[in-house]
Amino acid sequence: MSSPVLILSGPSGETCQAVSSAIAQGINRLQPSQESTCIRLDGRVDFYRRLSVWQNRVTTLVSGLKPLGIVCTHPIAAQAAGELRLSGGSATPVFAVLSHFTFDPLWVHPGIDLYFAPNHESAANLSLLGVPGDQIKVTGIPISPEFFVPKRLLAVASRVHSREKPTVLVDGSCLARCAMKIGHLEIIGNKAKVVILAGNHSGLLNKTRVWRLTGRPWITAYGFRGPIGRLMREADIFVTKAEGVACSQALALGLPLAIYEPSGSQDSGAHYLVRHGAALSLADPMQLATTVASLVSDESWCLTQFAEASSALGRPHAALEVAGLVLDQSQSRANKRQPEKARMGHFESLSETLLANHDQISRSSVLQGTANERGRSPDRGRLAALGGNCQDSGMVMPGAIV
Repeated sequence: MSSPVLILSGPSGETCQAVSSAIAQGINRLQPSQESTCIRLDGRVDFYRRLSVWQNRVTTLVSGLKPLGIVCTHPIAAQAAGELRLSGGSATPVFAVLSHFTFDPLWVHPGIDLYFAPNHESAANLSLLGVPGDQIKVTGIPISPEFFVPKRLLAVASRVHSREKPTVLVDGSCLARCAMKIGHLEIIGNKAKVVILAGNHSGLLNKTRVWRLTGRPWITAYGFRGPIGRLMREADIFVTKAEGVACSQALALGLPLAIYEPSGSQDSGAHYLVRHGAALSLADPMQLATTVASLVSDESWCLTQFAEASSALGRPHAALEVAGLVLDQSQSRANKRQPEKARMGHFESLSETLLANHDQISRSSVLQGTANERGRSPDRGRLAALGGNCQDSGMVMPGAIV
């Protein structure tokens, strides 16, 4: 049996698990015979013990699976795998896939072979912390293959010409955890259909059914297994948080974003999207509802501008790019260690060939920007990486995935 690609995620909700799944799908698409194994590391331990616990877990996994390569979609997993690599406990190459627009210095470790950055600003931050340029690839955040479709630059304009009522897609977390209420949705509902992505919030699903039965036919909701790709393609604007995967899916489809109440690790991600014209960001729910209602009813000129900017940032094939580079470099390392085995080819070239076949999809424009230095140099000690900036709750540092 061939060695699998080991993909490590952590306890940060659905984000890094979704990124891990997208990379696994990309590997399967490029090389169906190559096995990949996704492992979610246990987050039920205190933050100060998490690194040592995860290092032991990673050591056990590497010893048992003997993976071709190790891909990390969580910063602490990257620290654990990088430490194993640096200490000589494993010769397996380690790859870090930054899964949020917000940069976290915990991603940086001298034992990591290659970093996949979501944008050029994150790449600049990696460089500021001493990561060599040839170890950084700007690929975007990997997303599911269901978003490998032509971008919808003219979708909003065509909707206006057909006089179809616009659709506002709402991330259920904006309702389940924040101050946005049914009264705010009614402001939007006067101008558009409202579709709520309730996810795992069963209470919100039930509440939406009650709202619909009590004289609000313009509202509907979908649970965790809803057709997310189709709903995004049909929507005119997406009300959400500045979360890496959801926003990357919207960008891949050229869907404008309305970021609600950015806070904590999501704040700089919202600023990035707003700065490049793909989103608006408002903290007041009444102001957000009024603005969204105005946008969907103004003959869509502003929405068209947002859609074009969103499409320019989108990287729908990030999973293929990451998978291709992981397979190429992992196999190259394996061949150097075992020269009697035949090379399996250059998967990066294969990835580029597959991307070229989607000629309807323009590659995203190169984004320029500068970033301020954050964090310590990559050769800091393990204890220093854990100290000083940790939150009292025991979760990861500000700017990290939570």
